[in-house]
Amino acid sequence: MTFYSYHWHGIHLEDPKLERARTGLASSHDPETTTHTFLTLLRSDRTAAIGIALDNYDYAETSSRHGTGNLFSPYAAEVLEKARLLLRQPPLPANESGTGEDGANHASALLAMLNLAEEEDAGPVAAALAGAAGANVRQAAMSTACTVMERSTTPNHVLVDTLTDIIFDAACAGKQRAAALDALAGSKSGHITDLLLRATEVDDLNVQVSAAYNLAHADLERHRALLERLVSTWPTEVPYPGTDVLDMLSG
Repeated sequence: MTFYSYHWHGIHLEDPKLERARTGLASSHDPETTTHTFLTLLRSDRTAAIGIALDNYDYAETSSRHGTGNLFSPYAAEVLEKARLLLRQPPLPANESGTGEDGANHASALLAMLNLAEEEDAGPVAAALAGAAGANVRQAAMSTACTVMERSTTPNHVLVDTLTDIIFDAACAGKQRAAALDALAGSKSGHITDLLLRATEVDDLNVQVSAAYNLAHADLERHRALLERLVSTWPTEVPYPGTDVLDMLSG
């Protein structure tokens, strides 16, 4: 299936060279040509062109899980540099991209950073998450936050606080709160464990399940008594990964 972009539909790049690269990237089946068009977009100074390249990097990275490999992986350092550049920009208004949401530049940057982000990216990721106006940016930010947390020697307090606010905000959807909790659980610090324990008391099944799953993975025997009491209050049908928690406890 031809892939164009996640976030830049109906965009005209105005520059003929970039337009040829945009259409060529989607239609080419030759690795050399595909790489050339990708780099033309990535190395431009146009936000939309860079965003399209970043979307294609993430698409290639996702496809590589099926054994195809990521043709653009040799340029990961450049991808990360450009993603950081877009993340430092203000969120792009919806009428300047094709998503119908503000922040297409942030969404593209965060998806490309999913497997590339480092500890130093904690602050910008937290800022993007706190200012996210739509689901695309929010979900991408939480996924990338998980990578940052896993790679951080010391959890960034701004990122921790931003994720914690979402987890304990009853106005947020349960699945969003659970995703924030999963991101937070990427860190193994004692402070994060305390937050997971607090989350088991939240009156939302999605949050309880996420907290239980992460506690079970961190130290099942240490938390077994608490988890057994918690799962005894759950209904027969529980959201994923609730059944995994039950399996771990019974195994």
